Amino acid sequence: MTREPLDRYELREELPWTTPARRVFRALDRVTGTEVAVKRVPARAVRHELTALMVARLPGMVELLDHWVDDEGAAIVTRWVDGQPFPGSDVGRRWSSLAAPTLGLLDVVDRLHRIGGVHRDLKPTNVLVD
Repeated sequence: MTREPLDRYELREELPWTTPARRVFRALDRVTGTEVAVKRVPARAVRHELTALMVARLPGMVELLDHWVDDEGAAIVTRWVDGQPFPGSDVGRRWSSLAAPTLGLLDVVDRLHRIGGVHRDLKPTNVLVD
């Protein structure tokens, strides 16, 4: 018997920065017992993101764990990352406090570009800093 993908994941909390078209949930993976992020997107919008996550297994990028397409669109499951949207909660406006998270972000984007990838939705809520 085939189980529905969402039988595996218990959606616990919808994140506040989601939109009706791109909903992100904090969830529990019932198989592994770990926290994950489940992102629901229109099926037509998922190809580029999935390709980037499958190809770009880079330090600093979230790890793809699962994905599927159903009647509601597509879903992408990644590791849960605890953190604050870029540049982080304790960062001031001076370069001395912005330098580390900014240079870290630029390093990840550079490595992604070197393998031919493009992050098509780069914004503070998509870059988490711990």
